[in-house]
Amino acid sequence: MTMLTPVQHATKIQQQAANPDLSVWVSANAGSGKTHVLVQRVIRLLLDGVAPARILALTYTKAAAANMATKVFDTLAGWVVMDDARLAAELVKIEDHPPASVRLELAGGPRSPACFRQAGTGAAIVCQGG
Repeated sequence: MTMLTPVQHATKIQQQAANPDLSVWVSANAGSGKTHVLVQRVIRLLLDGVAPARILALTYTKAAAANMATKVFDTLAGWVVMDDARLAAELVKIEDHPPASVRLELAGGPRSPACFRQAGTGAAIVCQGG
C-alpha cells in the first residue's frame, strides 16, 4: 500500500467531494479549496450531460459565485483548444481515471483552430467553421 503525502490525500478527498454521484457538504477554512471542489463538481455534472440550467450551486457571496462561474467557463474554454492527449490528462485530474472516448469527445466540444472564448462575456465559446 502506497502512503499518500498530505497534498495527495487532500486531492483524493477533493476528488471524492466533487463526485456528483455523492451527496456532500463542503465546509472548510478559507483557501482550502472549496471553490475548486464546487467547480470540479459542476464540470463533472456537465460531463454527465446535465443541462446547465438544472445545476444549482450555492455560495455565500455574489463575488464567490462569479469567481466560480469564471473558473468553470475558463476550464471549458481551455478544453476546446486542447489536443486529445492533454485533454485526457486534464480529465484524469478531475475524475482520477482515464476518460472513455465518448467522454473525451463531450469534454472537447466543437474544436477547431477558429474556436475562442468570447472576450468580456465569460459565458460563450464561439466557433467559426469546423
